[in-house]
Amino acid sequence: MTAKTLDDLGERLFAYVPEVAQILGRDERTVRAAIRAGQIPATKAGQRYIVRVSWLREQAGSPTTSAPITLPDLDELADRLADRMIARVIARFAGVLTLGPKDTGSAAGSNHTEVV
Repeated sequence: MTAKTLDDLGERLFAYVPEVAQILGRDERTVRAAIRAGQIPATKAGQRYIVRVSWLREQAGSPTTSAPITLPDLDELADRLADRMIARVIARFAGVLTLGPKDTGSAAGSNHTEVV
């Protein structure tokens, strides 16, 4: 869905170049050139630019529709994700880490050892 006005963006955080161009009444090439020149703050997401809707609202003099959004700490989020993935891998392969039956003490000279 391509937004034609700021109201069409609703609660979205970002808008793509075609939407920004329609809202600002400019050509898409002009908007991209302004982004590259630093006149419009944007972030490259893959091969597309995204512009904060809050910036568009500021330019239009419109009040923001909601309170400022606090973004999550990406380092903390990555650490938590890595911890969860490592725990799952360890749990998955916990049974594979032993090379043979456990030493019960009854078999003297057994060639089987347990890796811990």
